Amino acid sequence: LSLYKPLASRGMGNDSGNDNGKYHLTLALKPIASRLEHIFVVPGFTRQDVNNNPSLKGAYRAIEKAYAEKASLDTIQDMSKELLQKTAHYGHKRSIIMDVSIDCMEIFQVRDLSSGGDDAKVVQGQDKKGGDADADDAENESEMPQAQMTTHLVRFEMVTSKGQNMADRVIGSWYIIDIDDIMSGNIWH
Repeated sequence: LSLYKPLASRGMGNDSGNDNGKYHLTLALKPIASRLEHIFVVPGFTRQDVNNNPSLKGAYRAIEKAYAEKASLDTIQDMSKELLQKTAHYGHKRSIIMDVSIDCMEIFQVRDLSSGGDDAKVVQGQDKKGGDADADDAENESEMPQAQMTTHLVRFEMVTSKGQNMADRVIGSWYIIDIDDIMSGNIWH
């Protein structure tokens, strides 16, 4: 099994900007399989619409709640029309969100360089044997750790627009908006 070459080593300081180069990061990954987990459409508005008008955040949940309380289709229809009026395109765009699990062979390691040059202590990630640094206090050497199977959940988003004719429809490009729920990519709820 061959891995992509590790990224160039990067020195990292603490959050205050002091001690630049205190840590050494090694990251290499090779995707080997993927699975579609979820795909759904957010009709009528896009991420840009929510950024421009924060009142849109949670709008569909409000409609769902109103229906549960009143069971009135007229109320739902009125709320939907009002929602679409809050966008510059009047609901002619929509977002498609897709969650994909991606299995990778991965090397990840952060070493504390202040703990001793080439024998710097592994503070996060795998030691050279492929174990977890937090689980084993074995001596950490500068050799490359072994790759481990890791699964990441990657969220993609694409904006499309509808039109009366097929030629009027626009299909956008997929963008990664979140990885493992750490990038705050879910603005819809």
